[in-house]
Amino acid sequence: MWKTEHSAETTARPSSVWEVLADADGWPSWNPGIASAHLDGPLQNGTTGRTTQATGRQGQFVVMDVQEGACFVNQAKVPGAVLRFQHKIEALEQSRIRVTLGATFEGPMAQLWGLLIGRSIAGYMPTAVRQLVARAQSVSNDPE
Repeated sequence: MWKTEHSAETTARPSSVWEVLADADGWPSWNPGIASAHLDGPLQNGTTGRTTQATGRQGQFVVMDVQEGACFVNQAKVPGAVLRFQHKIEALEQSRIRVTLGATFEGPMAQLWGLLIGRSIAGYMPTAVRQLVARAQSVSNDPE
């Protein structure tokens, strides 16, 4: 197994973070690893989607383990492994939340995939979390 994860804390409303996460078409605006993304339906278990990575590599994924307002996983199969991206929102004390993005490769070729593209994922993940939190903070500050 190969794994990377990054977190940031914010005072953004959890619903604002969820709104940003649920908008797959908007992922490229805060995630530098993604050039384009699209969900083929609502963010729920079994919904499929597709991405084009910043490198130009295209892929398809399926959404899993959705807990509305708290977390979801999108999973893609690659030769010899499964790539999973985790998205989590956790309540903390004093109106703060922790936002975590993570990625894992599991399977017989996981370590190889970690070497081939995992370094890139680990490299952009801190920026993605920081920009996700900033976007959610601006959504939180918008008048409702």
